[in-house]
Order: sequence, then structure tokens, then C-alpha cells
Amino acid sequence: MNSLKNGWLILFGCWAFTCLACNMPLAPLEQLEPPPAAAVVEVEELISAEIQPTITIPEIIQPEALPTTDVEEALRLTYEIEWRVDPTDPGYALAAVRLAATGGDGFYTFFRDETVTHSAYFSYRWSSCKDNSGTFRVESADGQSTSIEYFEQPPCPDRGQSEANNP
Repeated sequence: MNSLKNGWLILFGCWAFTCLACNMPLAPLEQLEPPPAAAVVEVEELISAEIQPTITIPEIIQPEALPTTDVEEALRLTYEIEWRVDPTDPGYALAAVRLAATGGDGFYTFFRDETVTHSAYFSYRWSSCKDNSGTFRVESADGQSTSIEYFEQPPCPDRGQSEANNP
């Protein structure tokens, strides 16, 4: 608490000093002494100068036309799904999905069955041993859109599978 009081006292002292220094009265002009006679130079002749305009206008060089890239690359979508049996309930499987988009303008929105996924990486839960099909879609901010249909067979613990596509 003492250091806090000291800090405030120092801050107040600095503020008070600044206020006093800024508000000090200046000497009136009448009290200023004139410069010594040796420092005063009298000019009797009239000085004139003529300025000749010498403006040089630079030559404007048109750059060669640069190739334009108005046509953006076509939007493409790929996916990968890794399945495993849900450890809390073997009647379900967990799908880890990785979507990859290329082309467009690089700003993508991903969808699974017309629901925004908020990321290119997401997971979902599905019944074990039940075929899983649907659609993944990506939209680019430039207006392009593409989709890909998928058909997956989640793992089936009844068949001794703990991951997809295991015999």
C-alpha cells in the first residue's frame, strides 16, 4: 500500500512540475535588449532576382501489358474418411473426415449433406455395420461450388472389425 501512495505522490509531483513549467510567464518584449550595433546590417541597394522556369516533363513510358489471371483455377474437392468403432458404444462408429479443396480463390466453406461443417476437418457418428452415403460440398468465395458423393462402409464389430475395410 505504501508503494502505491509513493507512486501517486511521484505522479502528482511530475504533473505539478509540468503545469508550473508550462505556465511560467515570459519576459515582456519591452524588457528585451536590442541587438548590438555591430550585428545590424543596413541594406541600401535593391536586390532582385529573376527565376527562369526550367521544368522538364518526364517522358511517360507505358509498361507492357501484364498477363491477367482473370480466369481462376477450377474448384476441386477430395476427401478422406477414417472409421473406428465408438469405444463407448460398439453399436456406433466414428468417422474422422478430412476435406481438401484446391482452386477457386482460396476462401472455402465446406458442407456435409448441405450442413456447414465450419472446418475441413470434422467427425461424425454413424451406426456400425450400416452403409453410409452422402455428399461433401465446397464453395469458394468467388462463387464456384463443387460436390462429391461418397459411399462408405463403417466398421462392423459383429464381423470382428474395429476399423473400416478390415477383413
